[in-house]
Amino acid sequence: MINKPKSKLKITTLIRSLLIAEADIMTATNGHISPLIADKGTTGTFIVYQRNAYKLQEVKQGVAGDTCEVLINVVSDDYDNSQDIAEKVLFALYGEKGENGKYTITLGDSTEDVEVNDTSIKYIQVLLFEIN
Repeated sequence: MINKPKSKLKITTLIRSLLIAEADIMTATNGHISPLIADKGTTGTFIVYQRNAYKLQEVKQGVAGDTCEVLINVVSDDYDNSQDIAEKVLFALYGEKGENGKYTITLGDSTEDVEVNDTSIKYIQVLLFEIN
């Protein structure tokens, strides 16, 4: 019989703790690392993260495991700064393995975006991490 794995549904809690543990990331973002949306009034550089997908791997005997994806957006007024912080995020998370190999974090995809409004331009580095 296959044992039920511990769920990765709350993986974003782990991702946040790994990012907060990195002093360079905390300094660069002034500690602004938020789920889903930045706090109202947040300015400067910040990180927003969200679970993008969560899937159970089912077999005849039940659930064999689960996988998920987490999107991390690094947002900055400065393009080069957004890339620098995205690289720090990549190094902080990529290849991270859970205790006893319960999960592995890899980079599934990456892109960039820009948000322009009347008063500012925000450069956004988007990193899609896969957790297996």
